[in-house]
Amino acid sequence: MDCDRVGLVRRFYQASFGTKTNQETKQLSVSTILLKDDSNDLVQSTSDIQVMYIDKSTKSTAPDGTAAKSQPSLRGQAAQALATPQQEPVALFFVPVKSTGTNNIYYGGHWKVVHGEMIDPPKTIRGRPRQCRLSFEFVGVDQSIVQAINED
Repeated sequence: MDCDRVGLVRRFYQASFGTKTNQETKQLSVSTILLKDDSNDLVQSTSDIQVMYIDKSTKSTAPDGTAAKSQPSLRGQAAQALATPQQEPVALFFVPVKSTGTNNIYYGGHWKVVHGEMIDPPKTIRGRPRQCRLSFEFVGVDQSIVQAINED
């Protein structure tokens, strides 16, 4: 995909997932995802299906060094939310580190989850334990995001 054509995102927060929670149902939905090419193969065309694997969350520890109470991490919650395909498309941002040698972030458009599955037990892919596999289909480009990127 020609990321330069869509636009470079110069600033991005350090989260891999942008999420929101429905206050009534307490269900989490994912609105943005940051994909790096060292973790996932990035599509070359919007006609391709973007496949993404989500790493397994690491266990957290309490301040005293013991295992903390089992509370799902944001990554685990996002994996669960995405594995049950949501209706709203997700904005995908691409970080082609390997191909460009930089940490530049590009808006790749909005994509809809067409298939999602939790992997239990987790499977090692690219040397990392993965808990979820997702397939996305391109929906379109949000011109207001493109405009905001290009005005910066």
